[in-house]
Amino acid sequence: MPKSAVRVAGGARYPRASMRLVVRLAALLAVTAPLAGCNPFESFETACEERLPAAKIEVVAAPVAYSTDLTRSASELAAKGAHSSSRTLMGLVTTDLKSSVSLGGSGIADRGKSRFCMRPSVTVNLSFSPMTLYVAREHPVGSCAHRITLEHEEKHIAVYQQYLADIATQIDESLRAELGRKVLFFRSEAEGDAHVQKVLEERVGPYVERAMLQVVTLQKQVDSPDEYARLDRVQAECEARPQADAAQEKR
Repeated sequence: MPKSAVRVAGGARYPRASMRLVVRLAALLAVTAPLAGCNPFESFETACEERLPAAKIEVVAAPVAYSTDLTRSASELAAKGAHSSSRTLMGLVTTDLKSSVSLGGSGIADRGKSRFCMRPSVTVNLSFSPMTLYVAREHPVGSCAHRITLEHEEKHIAVYQQYLADIATQIDESLRAELGRKVLFFRSEAEGDAHVQKVLEERVGPYVERAMLQVVTLQKQVDSPDEYARLDRVQAECEARPQADAAQEKR
């Protein structure tokens, strides 16, 4: 059997084309009546502070869910991921990082003076989907080698889950700092909407783009030289065990 590894140097397959930000404008800005019935001595700024509901910023990292494919050969897995001339790829995880944004909110327009205030409602959804864990069919279910390969690939999946939670926290903090801590003032509804969308593009988009490089780096840490040495050692023990059992039976 060739010297095997569950993953090659270079980490998981992570297609650049999958890194995308989809913005859904769900119910845009629900604008209240233009100061009708307010205290005439109340300033526009005070009315905005007191009457607008709190901003809503929510960044959701979906739990990682994956399917398992045990039908592919080692050569087919090599065609799916990076490969090294010194190792045979026996396991692989493939996935896409997806993000979507829903934007809404509440605002007050003082059209007579071309003033508009708002507190936005923003929901960002992040997910690694679809995700597939492959174990080469040369390592059949129930075998020692299959168990070792599967356990290693599950380490990569754990990295994806933790990374998604971390990036969600970073995006949440960034958006709260920009959109969630104060009333936003503009000259018109259109200007307010354009500003929020621009913030989302600048704050969410770059995080999603950088994620590709960051997660590959983290996955390479799982595929360390020490981990490869451990896998080779345990794999050799797996191969030696049937031979030892057969020798024992002959005695």
